[in-house]
Order: sequence, then structure tokens, then C-alpha cells
Amino acid sequence: MLKLPAVRRMLALSLLGRIPMAAVSVVLVVHVTQHLGHNYAMAGVLVAAETTAAAVGSPWRGRRLDQVGLRASVLPSIVVMGIAWSIAPWVSYWPLVICASIGALMMIPTYSVVRQVLIDAVPERDRKGVLALDSIATEIAFMAGPILGIWLATSIDTRVALLAVQALFVAGGLLLWIDNPPLGQTDHDRVNRQPLRTWVSPAFVGVLIVCFAAVFVLMAGDIATISALREMGHPKLAGLILASWAFGSMIGAAAYGIAHRPIPSYWLLLGLGLTTIPVAMATNPAQLTILLFVSGFMCGPTISATIEDLSHVVPLAVRGEAMGWHGSALMVGAAAGGPVIGLAVDHSGWASGFLVAGLGGVIIALAVLILSNLRRRARNSMPA
Repeated sequence: MLKLPAVRRMLALSLLGRIPMAAVSVVLVVHVTQHLGHNYAMAGVLVAAETTAAAVGSPWRGRRLDQVGLRASVLPSIVVMGIAWSIAPWVSYWPLVICASIGALMMIPTYSVVRQVLIDAVPERDRKGVLALDSIATEIAFMAGPILGIWLATSIDTRVALLAVQALFVAGGLLLWIDNPPLGQTDHDRVNRQPLRTWVSPAFVGVLIVCFAAVFVLMAGDIATISALREMGHPKLAGLILASWAFGSMIGAAAYGIAHRPIPSYWLLLGLGLTTIPVAMATNPAQLTILLFVSGFMCGPTISATIEDLSHVVPLAVRGEAMGWHGSALMVGAAAGGPVIGLAVDHSGWASGFLVAGLGGVIIALAVLILSNLRRRARNSMPA
């Protein structure tokens, strides 16, 4: 698949868009706490406002992709984001919240574009593999992004750092606009779009629930790991250990990509939950690293499988909007997981963060599995 120019080009463009996306949150936190002089709670409010706006805007931006195509839908995002983030670094806190929310609402739909292009670029038999490559690229972005963000925010004025990160994001969108890769839809698809009520099925909702639950579980890796290392007296190892977790996810995504048979996303979510629970038993950084690596092995495959499942349960004509809902489910999972896992850690220690996340993933996976089996039996029992 890497021999295909369209795949190579799109993976490179995806990194240019995703690395700044992964960097901006840490830059915002440093900017609010150091340059503006506010506390971490207000920094959290800003990040939450940006995430909420992105979650609201994601399906709408995906729908515009389906309706008018890449160039016509991405150009307004480039213009609005360029203006909003040119103003945001130089204003006080509340105007910054407004600018960040407007920019997030009109965010360039990088994930929807990249995944649609990759799916269109390969035959269906290679879809699982190309989505695994996308998952690996995502892990690279989320390893490199925070490192880039922290380096910029601590090396130069945070206003300049914020401007630089978002300028990279806008530049990635501009390159997408120039390249204008095919998304798979035809003019006939755009003219004859199906209303939402005609294609939202129980299977589609089940995929979104798995997306939500997967990111809910993954929030334990960020929050509980940092808390655990502080308690163990090794807080400086956080970056290295979280990188090993991401590396495990990359290896898992690669293994998923070369598997001969598709694996339903709810089975992988079940595995993610079951491998997250034992992390609570770690007693030192070495054990924590090994257990997180094993848990990470299930991360990449779970997210990749949700995208593959989604691509099979929605019509091609609405794939952009469906990918937008997929992105919203991921963001809502992060928004819900952060406070819940944080509350568990605050009240019962870091180990409870992994237990709550893992058990939550297991329960939701079993619920989706049972409902899926019931739906399949009901379909099979219907008269021909």
C-alpha cells in the first residue's frame, strides 16, 4: 500500500495536519497559566470549550464534504481558522476562549478527509490495512505533537508558539485544498444524498458507542499514569512511559492491519478494557511500562476497527458526515473520561483510574456485543 502515491501523499499530509492538532492543547495550557497568569482550572475550561466546539462542528463539516466536495468545504475552514488563530494569541482570556471555539467549530476536517481518501485509494480487501497505517500515523502525530508544543511553548513567547502551531495546521489544510484528492463520492451521490434518518442504523450507533468507550478507557493512560509516577517518585519518566504505551498501540495497529480476517470493534474494545484493568497492579515504573505496553497493543486496533466498521454500515454518499460523527464520539469520550477518571484518581488513588476505565470498557463492549447478537438473530429469523 505504501507503494501507492495517493497513500504516501495522504499519510504525509495527515501528519502535517495532526501534529499541530495534538500540540495545540499543551500550548494553550502553558499560554493560559504562564502568559495570562490564570490557574489550571481556567486552562481546562478553555480546552474543554475548544473540544466541545470541535465535537459540535465535526458532523457538520463532514456533511459539507459530502455536499460540496473537498475544496468548497475546506476553504471556509482555512479562512476562518486563519483569522481566529491570528487574533487568539494576542487577546485576554475570554476573547481567547471565543476565538478558540470559533476556530474549533470551523476546524479543517483533516481526519474525515484523510480516511475517506485512504479508503478510496485501495481495494476493499486492503481497507483494514490502510486504516491500520492511518492509526500508526495518528500515534506518531500524538507522540510528536505534545513534544513539539512543549518545546515551542517553553522556548519562545507562548503567543508566537500558539500562532506557529495553528499556522502549521492551516498550512496543512491549504495543501489539502491544493492537492484536492478524490473522496470517493460522485456528483450523483451529492445530488441524491440520503437524509440522516434513512442511514442511521443500530449498527452505526453501536460503532459510535464503541468509539466513545475506547477513548474513555484511554483517558486512564494519560491521567492515572502521571498520578502513579508521582506516587512512585518518578514523575520525569511520564513522557518515556507514555511513549512506550503509544509504541504498543502502533505495533497493535500493524498486527491488526496484516490480520486476514476483520475483527469487530466491540471485541477489540473488550480486549482493551481487559488489558487496562491489570495496569492497576503495577508497583514500580518497570511494571507500569510493561502493562501499559500490553494495553497499548489494543488501542490502535480498536480505533482502526471502528473506522472500518463504520465504512461498511453507512452509504458512500454520507461517509464524510459519518466520519464527522465518529470524530465527535471520540471527542465526547475524551471529555467524559477526563473528569470521571480524574475523580476516581482523586478519591481512591491512581489504581482506581485504571480499574474504572477498564471496567467501563468491558461493560460497554459486552452490552454492544449482546445487542449485536440479538439484532443478528432477529434478522436471521425474519422470513425470506
